[in-house]
This record gives sequence, C-alpha cells and structure tokens, in this order.
Amino acid sequence: MRSEQFKNRPSQIRGTKEKTTARDRSWDRVIYMVFLGILIIVVLYYLLSAYFFVSGEGRIIGTHLQVRFPSDVKITEIFVDQGDRVSEQDSLFSYILIEKSRSRSELQDIRQELREEIFEMRSEIDLKATERAELRERINFYERQKGLIEKEVKLDIEPVNKLNSLNSKLVDLNSELNILQKELNLMSLKVNRMQQSREGISEAVASERLLYTEYPGSDNLYRSPIGGQISNLFKEQSEFAFRSEPVLSIKIQKPKVRIKAVFSEQSVKHLSIGDEVRVTFDDGQTSRGRIVNLEAANGQALEQLDINEMNDQYIVELMPVDEEARKMWESLSHLGVTVTKSIYSL
Repeated sequence: MRSEQFKNRPSQIRGTKEKTTARDRSWDRVIYMVFLGILIIVVLYYLLSAYFFVSGEGRIIGTHLQVRFPSDVKITEIFVDQGDRVSEQDSLFSYILIEKSRSRSELQDIRQELREEIFEMRSEIDLKATERAELRERINFYERQKGLIEKEVKLDIEPVNKLNSLNSKLVDLNSELNILQKELNLMSLKVNRMQQSREGISEAVASERLLYTEYPGSDNLYRSPIGGQISNLFKEQSEFAFRSEPVLSIKIQKPKVRIKAVFSEQSVKHLSIGDEVRVTFDDGQTSRGRIVNLEAANGQALEQLDINEMNDQYIVELMPVDEEARKMWESLSHLGVTVTKSIYSL
C-alpha cells in the first residue's frame, strides 16, 4: 500500500526555468506619443505666436500702378500698347462718362430727348451750312474783285490802299470761314454721337435689356500720372470700364517699393515707426522691413487718434531695410506677405 506520506507530498518537476523576455513596446503607445508631441508643439506655437508675437497680412505696393475710375466710363480710344514706355502727362486713352439706365420708360424719355436735340442740332447745322455757302460766295466775289483791282493798281487807275483794304477784308472773311467750319465739324460730331446713343437706346428698348447711356460731349483725356512701362491692358476701345475696374497698369519707372499690412487694434499697440519686422512671403522666403507709417483704416494717423477712438484695423507701411531686401520685394511683388514682430525684445 501507498503510504499516506506519499499522498500528501506535492509533486515537483525539476528542470531549468526559462526567463520571460520583456514585451515589445506597443505601436499604439508610439502613435499616441507622436500625436501628443505634435499637439504639444502646435499648442506651444500658438501660445508663442499669440503672446510673444504680433502679425498682419499684407501685399507689396509701389511696383505697378493700376488705373481705375470711381464711376462708370466708356473707353473711346486707347493710344498705347502693352510694353510701351510712357512719360508723365503722356496721353494714355480717352473716355466718356456713362450712366446706367434704370427703366424702360426712362430709356424711352431719353430717346425722345435725344431725337429732339438731334433735330434742333441738324436745323442749326443747316443754317450754319447756308451761312458758310454765303460766306464762300462773298470770298469768291472779293477774290475776283482783287484780281481786277490788282490790274488797275498796276495801271495806276486805283490806289494801293484800296487793294490793301480788300486784302484785309479777305483775311477776316477767311478767318470767319475757318471758325464756322470748325463749329460745323464739332456739331456734326456731336450729332453722330447722339444718333449712336439713340440707336443703342432704341435697341435696348426693343430687346428690353439693360443699357449704359453715354453723356454726349467731347471725350475726356486721361494722362499718365507717372513715368513707366505699360504692363497690362485690361480694356479695349469702345469697351465699358465699370466702377473700380482696372483699365490698364503701369510698371513704375523708379518704384518706391513698400509693403502695406493690416494689423488689429490689439496688435498695433506693440508697433512703432522705426521698428524692424520680419516679412514672410507666401512661398516661404523671408526678409526684413522697417515700419515707416502707421494709420487707421480710415486714413487717420495713429498719433492723431485718441485711445478711446481706436478702430478695429490699422494699415502698417514698411520699407525694405537694405538693397537686397528691396530687390527681393520687387521680384516677389505678386505674392502676399505676413509681417511679424516680437512683442518682447530678447
């Protein structure tokens, strides 16, 4: 029989015990830590940007000038082409003011007024033409008289004074004829323009479409305010240029490159004229600029504002700090910029 001692003694397995290896680091933990690190970096960047830096968005100005109008106009003739060089006060184009018609009945009234004006103008032209014909007959008559008198003067039948008097009268008559001819030309040109406007209105009334009515009269001439090169033509001859639309742009001959950036009311309190700031272009390139002007969006200088009259936005104007920065600004003038300044000097 088996002994009781044998039954109660626990069995033991003898041998070498394997050491457990450390578990591999969980990939979930790694991904979590990476995302946590990114989040911390973003939060720190935001806090640094919000509490240690002020920034504003802006654009480069001064390399090109765009010609715009505060009202609607029609371009009647363009005197330049893209690439042409122009000087200050050179004629660029001519234009006339236009006005938007608001209703069909108003168009009909304008058409009737133009019809009456055209009728009166043509009647006046007929009278002027008759006067011109009579004046020419008088001149022809005196020219024939002059030929006879010249012969009589040579024969000592008539005095020279009579010939001189006739010559003086012919000069006056020819001058009067020239003035009359110019008046007739201007009146005919005005009638043609009014007739074109009337035909356009008639077409608009018939098709019930919106029309821009031209103000009859002589063309206005637009002269270049600066010297430079025509870089773009946005409008063509006989095309409308509505309010604030560009007609053309001029690359300034000797540009003063500047950056204008918009800052908030809170940010502008940390800026002063003469401060050097960081300029970051949309493509990532960086430069340095110096503040030369601060003004409210309404154009009032910052130093002229009371603290209780602060506006929401301010325009900060910068100039390049050196020649290298100026060249970079010129080459990247088509890009937007972000202007940044540290609140606390390190």
